Amino acid sequence: MSSQTPDYALIFDFDGVLFESEQLHCEALAQTLAELGARVDWAEYAARYVGLSDQEIFERLIQFHPELDDLDHRAALDRKWRRYESLTQRGVPPIDGVVDLLARLRRDAIPTAICSGSRRSEITRLLAQADLSSSFEILVSTEDVSASKPSPEGYLLALDRLRARLPLLRAGQCVVVEDSAAGLAAARSAGMPAVALRKDYGDVDYSPPIVSIGGLDELTPSLLRSLIQDASS
Repeated sequence: MSSQTPDYALIFDFDGVLFESEQLHCEALAQTLAELGARVDWAEYAARYVGLSDQEIFERLIQFHPELDDLDHRAALDRKWRRYESLTQRGVPPIDGVVDLLARLRRDAIPTAICSGSRRSEITRLLAQADLSSSFEILVSTEDVSASKPSPEGYLLALDRLRARLPLLRAGQCVVVEDSAAGLAAARSAGMPAVALRKDYGDVDYSPPIVSIGGLDELTPSLLRSLIQDASS
C-alpha cells in the first residue's frame, strides 16, 4: 500500500456500476406491479427509472400508470424489496473489472465511497456476498438523505464523511462513477468530476463534455488525474 497521502477519492454509484443488479430491480418491480394490475417491462424501466430511488420510482409510476392512482406506496415498496431480496439471495456478479479496480485503489490507498439510492441492507448484503465489504470506507444509502439523485445531497454527504480521513479534500478531488443521467447531474451539482460507465440502456447522452468509459479497466490513474485537473481549471 502506498505511504503517500492520497490527493483524491472515488465515489461510486452502486447498481449498474459495481453490480449487475439493475435488471433484477426491474424484475422485482415488475413482479410487484403485476400483482397490482400494472405492467412494467425493461424498456420502460431503463428509459424512465434507472438512477432513481425506489420511492421516486413509485412516485413517477403514477404519471404513466393511472391504474396505480390508489397505490399504497409503503406496502408496494415493502413487497418490491422482498422480491428483490429473494432474487438476489444467491448473489449478484460484480461488474467486470470491479475486483481488479478495487484492489488497485486499495494498494494505492485511494479512499473509496458508495453513494446509492438503494437501501443500506441491499448494498451491504451484495458486498458481503462478493467479499467486497472491506473495499469501501463510506456508504451513503437512501436512508441517509432526504432527496435522492439528481439532488447532490448524497454526494455532498459522502464528501463530508470522507473528510474524516482527508480534512482538506475538496469536491473537485472526488471523481464520481455513474451510469445514469440523474447520477451524473447529482455529481455535477455537487461540483465533482464524473465518469459515465456506458450502458446499452438508460437516458445518458454520452456526447462531450460527458467523459465516458466502456469498462472499469479504463479508469486509469492518468484519466482520474486529468478529470481532477480539468475540474480545478
